[in-house]
Parts: sequence; C-alpha cells; structure tokens
Amino acid sequence: MKKSMILPLLALALSIVLSPPDTAAQKSQSADVLLGAALHQEEVEGNIEAAIKSYQKLLAEFPGSRLPAAQAQLHLGICYEKLGLKQAQEAFQKVVENYPEQSEAVKVARTRLALIAGKNGEASNQRSVKLLLSGTGSGGKLSPDETQVVYRGGEGNLLVKDLKTGIVKTVVKFGEREGDYAVDLVWSPDGKQVVYTYGAPMLVHDLRIGNIESGESRIIYSNPLTYPFAQDWSADGKSVVCMLRKGSNGTFAGYGVFDIETRKLGQFVAAEGGEAGVASFSPDGKSIVYDLIEKGNRDLFAYSVATGEKTRLTDSPAEDGKAAWSRDGKYVVFSSNRRGSWDLWAVPIRNAKTAGEPFLVQGDFGNKSKKMTRTGKLVYNVSIVMNDVYTLDVNPMTGESPGVPKLITTSHYGKHNTPAWSPDGKKIAYVRNSDLLCVRTLEDGREECIETGMNWIAWMSWSPDGKSIALSSVGQPAKSGVYLYSFESGKLSTIFESDTLIPSPLLRPLGWSLNGKEFLCLRYMVKDEQKNPFDQEVNPELIAIDVRTKEKRILERSVNRGWDIAMMQLSPDRTRMAYGQSDSVKKEIKLVVSDLKDQEKRALVTLSEDKAYILSPIWSPDGRMIEYHFVDRTVKPNKAEVRVIAVDGSWEKTIKTGKLDILTGRSQDAWSPDGTKLAVTLSSGPTGELWAMENFLPTAKAGK
Repeated sequence: MKKSMILPLLALALSIVLSPPDTAAQKSQSADVLLGAALHQEEVEGNIEAAIKSYQKLLAEFPGSRLPAAQAQLHLGICYEKLGLKQAQEAFQKVVENYPEQSEAVKVARTRLALIAGKNGEASNQRSVKLLLSGTGSGGKLSPDETQVVYRGGEGNLLVKDLKTGIVKTVVKFGEREGDYAVDLVWSPDGKQVVYTYGAPMLVHDLRIGNIESGESRIIYSNPLTYPFAQDWSADGKSVVCMLRKGSNGTFAGYGVFDIETRKLGQFVAAEGGEAGVASFSPDGKSIVYDLIEKGNRDLFAYSVATGEKTRLTDSPAEDGKAAWSRDGKYVVFSSNRRGSWDLWAVPIRNAKTAGEPFLVQGDFGNKSKKMTRTGKLVYNVSIVMNDVYTLDVNPMTGESPGVPKLITTSHYGKHNTPAWSPDGKKIAYVRNSDLLCVRTLEDGREECIETGMNWIAWMSWSPDGKSIALSSVGQPAKSGVYLYSFESGKLSTIFESDTLIPSPLLRPLGWSLNGKEFLCLRYMVKDEQKNPFDQEVNPELIAIDVRTKEKRILERSVNRGWDIAMMQLSPDRTRMAYGQSDSVKKEIKLVVSDLKDQEKRALVTLSEDKAYILSPIWSPDGRMIEYHFVDRTVKPNKAEVRVIAVDGSWEKTIKTGKLDILTGRSQDAWSPDGTKLAVTLSSGPTGELWAMENFLPTAKAGK
C-alpha cells in the first residue's frame, strides 16, 4: 500500500481542541485563515487579482509561518501563470529557494518550472480567461465568433449569454417530459443553430437542432435502438459526428457521422460497452479524431471520412482522451494521465497520421472536454464541486449550537467527505477524491493519506481499539462489501463481500460489536441477486461476522421490512435501531427508534412525505441524541438541514451551517466520542465554468 505523509496547515478548528495558544500559534492560525480566504478567492470565486493581493499580504505579514507562506508563494506563481505573466517563474523559484523543507510545495513548483523551461520562453504570453461562471451553467459552449455562450439553465432550458453585454436569453424551452434534459451542445459553423441530444432517463434520446434566433427546435434523428450524442459539427455544416449509445441502459456503442441533408447516421466505429469517449472533426473536415479503449488502453485514433481508414495516433499504457484539433490541423491536443496526473498534451499530425512524439503542454490541466476556436483558443469546461469536512459544536444537554462550521481539511480543498471520529477522539478519518483514505491527527494537524486499494469508499467505521478501520462499499472491480484496513500492517482484507454490482440494497454495514471481535451488518436476502432488489421481496437479516474467522451468526431474521435501507444505525449499546420509515397509507415519513429485543417502536418525528424526508440518523455516543438530515421538499432545489433530537423526545434543535449546505445521501456524519461535536460534510454547491486558453502551443514547436 502506498502512503504519503503531508504536514499541512494547522486547521482553524483546532482552536477548540488545543490548549490556549501562544503568540506564535495565534500567528500561524491567522496565516491559515488568510490562506483559506485567498484560496477561496482563487479556486472558488475565480477572482485571481484579489487572490494575488491576499497571498502577497500573507507573505508580508507572516513570513515565519513556513507552511502557509510556502503555499501562498506557490499559489502566487499559479495565479501569475493563469494570467500569463512572466512573474510566475520567479514566484515558483522562490518556493524552491526559500522553503526547501516544504517538500510538497517544492515538488509542485519544480514541475511548474520544468513546464515553463520546456516552452523555451516561446509561449510566455499564454493566458487563460474565464468566460462564464454560473451555478447552472455547466456544459457551456462558446459560439464560433466567440461572442456568445450557450448553456443549460436551472430548468433545463437552453440559454445564451452575450459575453459583451451580459444579457441572457432563453432560446429553447423544454418541459415535454418530467426529468427531460439537453446534453452535448454543439454550435453550427455559422453560429445560428445548436445541435444537441434531448432525452429523459430510460426514454428515447433524440438528436435535435435549435434555432438561436427563433427559439424553434426540430427533431432530426430519432431511433429507439440507437442514441446519438452530438460531439462536433463539420466546418461545411453538412454533418455532425456523434458518440453512440444503445439499449435501455445507454451502453456505449461507438461513433457515427450524421448527414444533416439525408438524415442518415453512418456508424464508423463499433464498440460493445465500456467507457464512452469524445470525437472531433479536423478543421478541413476530412478526418475525425476519437478516443477508444483497445486492448485495455484508452488511446487516440484518426478516421478518414473519405476512405474509412483508421489510424492509431497514440499508444500509451496510460489513458489518452478528449482530444481536439489545433486550428491549423498540425496538432491534436488531448488529456492524458501518463505522468500520474491529468495533464494537457499535444501530438504533431501530418495527413491524419502521427508526425512526432507527444509533448506536455500544461501540467494538472485535468481530464476536461475541450474545443478549438477559429482563432486558436482552446475552450474547456470546468465543473467545481466544493465538499469539505467541518466540525460543529453541539451542547450535549440541549442540542444547541452556535452554528459556526469549522473547516478541518487544509489542503486539496473541495475534495473531502465521509468523516469518522477515532474512538479516542484524537483523530478524524475522511475520504478524498472518493478513494483515498485520509487520517488527520487533531493535536498537531498531521495528515496521513493512504491508498488502501478501494475503488470507492462510501462508509467507514473505526474498530474499538483504533488499530483498523472498516470500509465500504466497492473494493475490487465487480465486487462490493465491507473491507478492513489495518493501520499496523497497511493491508486491506475482506470482512464480507458480494459478487453483485448493486451493493447497498443487499448489504448495509452497521459497525462493530461491543467487544470489537465481530462486525455487524444487515444483509438483504433476495431470490435473484441479478435483479433489482426493489423489484422483488426483500428479507433483511441482522448478522454478526467474526472478523478473524469470517464466520457469520444471524442475530435477527426479517428484522423489519419497513426500514429504509439507506437510513439505519444501531445505538451505541447495540440494543436499539434508528431508521426512517415510510407509511404509504398515511403518506408519512417517520424517524423511528426500535428496541431489538421487545420490538417496541417509537416515532420521534412524523412528517408528510410530500413535504419532507429524513436521511442519515446518527446516534450520539451516550445514546441520548440522534442527529439526522431534514430535507424540505416544498422548495426547489430541495433544502437540507442538520437537526438534533433527544431520544426521549423532550427537545429538537436545528443546527445552522451558514452559507454551506449539508451533503446528503452520499456521506455519513460522525459524533466526537464526548458528544460535544459533529463532523459533517458541507458543500458550497456545484459551479460550472467555461474557460478559454490562448497561446498554449509553443511557437518553436508550432513552426516545425
């Protein structure tokens, strides 16, 4: 197992945990606050100029706070780089020279310096400009004349924003079917139309063209067996290259070219399942570049429209994809993780064949879809989801809270969820990027990040002795279950595993037995594991699995058919269960506490199911309180709250989270062992951005 040790900034949340700080600690804490604000300006708000001033202020006022100062110097260079300023190189060099002990920052700075040096100064005027920032503007596409952006609005309608005036107008309205949507928007070469795929879950997806001026939309292709998703429009306006899906599940089926005049779809690449890719026309319309998994690797290929010849452009054990042609057709730019991170690369092309070795254009670019404009700008979409772990103070006697979330993660902002408090209260574990286990020591802020071998971690539970942690739910490919990671051996072992691809309906992990020798979970017995559990009778069993021998004991059978499988937790003494229950007759949703021995049930909360629903009940360590998520269905989008209720029903409190939203459904919360704090995942919500990069191909290379 691979581990990396990172010594990050002391989290602001530690001010509650540590003893009263001295002056040096106060300064470090203030530097942390200023750094957090600057990072928010840079990465969330996109206000690069303001972020530069904040980083400069930190460096001037807190030169002795080594870790935050190094981060500020590093991000100062990144900001300069985004603006295409020559000061970037000097800023990165200062990280290397002035902060040699900050290995992570130095590593990033050296990489950035190598990229700058690799361009030999020929592309020093490279510049990225944000064109659109909108919470609902994901998937925005720049018009051919670079004056407008078309994107999906909050109601799914297609909107066009004029970049000069800022005026937004609705060009195509939807609403034919519940849950309908438009995806893969592509401008026509003359900028008067947009081709897109219109569909709804489990229904036929049509290929349509919308007129920007009139707002009229027409179906140009509809086939219940094949769904074309528009990728690019040829320069002559006669055809559209599409990615194809088939079947009710929308399985990837290859690529095809749709002729607008004849309304015929000609498939030129056939595939059977796997991950879908992206296709793009060359500027002269004679070739199409696309990515495809072949022999286990995702690489780039070129297709000749005239001859049908297919040519491999890249051959790497890493992944290459989401390609686009340069405006002169001499290069194909693409995303690749051949260095370990997703970077922007380019490969020289002549006559639709490789004419040289691929070279790095920009590090840490990301695996983004991209499009080249007529003037040579590279336009790409950025989707930002800011999820992080925070703590909330809670009065264990009254449930009251000041409602001031305290951020505990201090790097890789926006990529964390699913906190779990260690039994001794000294550490918090959480997930980064869905598959990386991170453990933070609260006393000194030390963070250990561990690659456990899990593909996705959706739930975790510390063993009572704190020496290991149970993880769920996806382990190896096509496997699901509960796995045990040992902090002492660094190894991952299996507690319980199922071959089914649908983990949560068949297995619900609950936690450890009081002696720590067994693991408890609910197992849902179905007649046919290959069918959807919701379409057949489900019989739950409460089982205990011996962690050492893997022997199973059935504690209760058919425990309660009315439990919501996503909302159950055992009390700390393992005698009661809290869960959400839906009453289809009375149209009510309830938060229920059930005694496992005598089956006595009490509804702590009763709500109308058309107005609200309940998620994720979590018992306090002393069993006196339950925290849960209340979701208001009367507003759109639905609003979620954090609530704490006394198990005896004597009081209930709502805990404010400020401007941040509680992440529901995909993440767990955790109480501190003393019951005075909650660790939760809060989100600032998804943001869609559209960026344009210019002068990104070095002149020295472009002239060859």
